[in-house]
Amino acid sequence: MRSFLGFVIFSCFLVFSASKVWAQKTATTSSAKTASGTTYINPLDRVYWERLHPAISLKYLRGNFLIYDCESQHFACVEEGNFMACKEKRQNLLLKGEERLPCAAIREYPTYSLCIKRQYELMHNGVPPALCFKPNLN
Repeated sequence: MRSFLGFVIFSCFLVFSASKVWAQKTATTSSAKTASGTTYINPLDRVYWERLHPAISLKYLRGNFLIYDCESQHFACVEEGNFMACKEKRQNLLLKGEERLPCAAIREYPTYSLCIKRQYELMHNGVPPALCFKPNLN
């Protein structure tokens, strides 16, 4: 019983210490209030975050290649490996004569920012359903 109580006290100490360190790190980020009262976050913090966390989902890593995921029904700017995997999977299924395709590799953009801009435009224009189905050449 005494060792269990010691363990509980020690665990509480660790949780309290970790939350105090997290609070200090949060307080020292480079966000500031503007004159209008809105919070300004330094764009360099976003760049730093994106470099530390390249994954945008469990399936994809961030990059400048635009794809459409037909299974999840969304556009994504992914890295070249994800783009090539999508392209190969699509070609293999087309050769097998499958009607429904898992994704569409759209194109490469010079920068991630341009890819995101195009992704945004396509999201708001609606998705042509033809991307996810075998092209009818008759």
